[in-house]
Amino acid sequence: MNVVSLYNLPQEILSMILQNIPQKFLYNCLLVNRCFSINSVRHIYLHAINEYFFNIPNILNERFIYNDTDLSIASRFAICLVKNFIKCLDDNDKKKLRECDIYNIHELINEGSRPMFDYVSLVKKLDLMNFWNMIKFWLTRIEFTYEVENNNYKEFVRKDKIFLIFQLLCYLIDRRNPNVIYKLNLSGFPSYEDPEFPCPNEIPNISHIFARINQISFSGDVFIEDIFLNNLSQICMNITDIRLYKIKESDFFDYEYLINLIHKQKNLTTLIGVDEEVLNEISEIYLLKLSRLFIEFTFEEVNLDGVSRCKNLQHLMIDAKFDQTDFKIWKNFFSNTQMNDLETFILLCNTSIIYEVPPFIRTTHNNLRVFHCFITKDYQLINHENIRILFETIATSCYNLLSFLFTIYSEEIINDLKIILISCKKLQELILHCEGFRTCGHLSILGKIIPSNLKILNINNMIYCKNDLHNLLTGCYENGIRNLVLDLTDTEFEGNYSSLLEILELFIGNGTLLKGNLP
Repeated sequence: MNVVSLYNLPQEILSMILQNIPQKFLYNCLLVNRCFSINSVRHIYLHAINEYFFNIPNILNERFIYNDTDLSIASRFAICLVKNFIKCLDDNDKKKLRECDIYNIHELINEGSRPMFDYVSLVKKLDLMNFWNMIKFWLTRIEFTYEVENNNYKEFVRKDKIFLIFQLLCYLIDRRNPNVIYKLNLSGFPSYEDPEFPCPNEIPNISHIFARINQISFSGDVFIEDIFLNNLSQICMNITDIRLYKIKESDFFDYEYLINLIHKQKNLTTLIGVDEEVLNEISEIYLLKLSRLFIEFTFEEVNLDGVSRCKNLQHLMIDAKFDQTDFKIWKNFFSNTQMNDLETFILLCNTSIIYEVPPFIRTTHNNLRVFHCFITKDYQLINHENIRILFETIATSCYNLLSFLFTIYSEEIINDLKIILISCKKLQELILHCEGFRTCGHLSILGKIIPSNLKILNINNMIYCKNDLHNLLTGCYENGIRNLVLDLTDTEFEGNYSSLLEILELFIGNGTLLKGNLP
């Protein structure tokens, strides 16, 4: 395609191309031409406020004069985003800002100021926490500039100004684009940085926006007051997704308020990061609505009652890698729990727990699409016969399996993989998490039996040689596998780089591997 045709692509094709370009490169497309600019802006603003992709630097330092060269691209965009939204305000809201005594606000919202695009209508999802920080970042920089010019330094921005701008812009987005999906991510901030996010009732005329929050995330690294959770419980009743990160490590988090928040939700379907203490306190009527659960067991005495009551799960992840409980409890759970609709089962455990899984697998009735198992310790105590039984169960009960991950710690396990690979013909992703052993021709065996539908082969932490890799890919080619994504993360190749490159180029050339596999 020549340069002229690239600049004049049909809008549908251009939009499809830009949709798959990383966010940081979209900024470069803004200046190509008007068509590029319109489509780039659409994709930039679609997810602009979803991810906390910029860090608020310490700009209130009298020894440091802040300027544009110190800003990252993402930080500049945060400033630009807030300014563009402010320009979209109506005259009454602009009047409120003028009365708020914000430095240089008159230049931003003068009578003739009009935004180039309808930025507000482009927003489809809005993370309220990130939006709050963008506003705070922009306003802090404005205030700092004012203080420097007047030789007067302050270490904070008046909170009422942030409140006003946040209220006006949230109300603007909600009014102009009523289908926006709201979420609140209170995770990912260092423990020393207080996000100072307000309680919903602190900002007037905005509770209806908080009431529409769809997803909420908490982190134990952030100070969250009980009054905040209590306030959320009174307003938010439409949350479908609650995610917790390291909450058990927080001294500031009261489970009682979290459980109360959960019990107020009408359509909660996802709980990620909970532990058994929380799960066992949730009423069964809410557990039956869950379709996605990630639970972590950290206590010496495991209680699986809460998990067993989640009978309608489609996705289940259990982290029991530190558990030292009597394995009869796990045997009882896997033998007596039935989840007919389960599509994804991810298990992090020691070897003894995995032995008890086969009866549970049989109850999924060929609905299971993803089975991932990370075995974390006790490899030397492994019973290969029990692992073979597990593989045979998967082969007979998971005909529709699409993704399989297993911890490979011996050559016998690689040999036994053929049980699954021969039977699960629909398999598209195979991930082998190895334990640093040296393969002696075992990759050649895999190449001969890998199903033709395979799209991704990930092998990590294995020591292999030129013949192993060549024979593996030869077997894949002979099986009709094309455009395979091969990921050899953290592996050790017993040979020089040029010989590895030679093999990869050969199988990229005949279509077995995607070109992206070339290092």
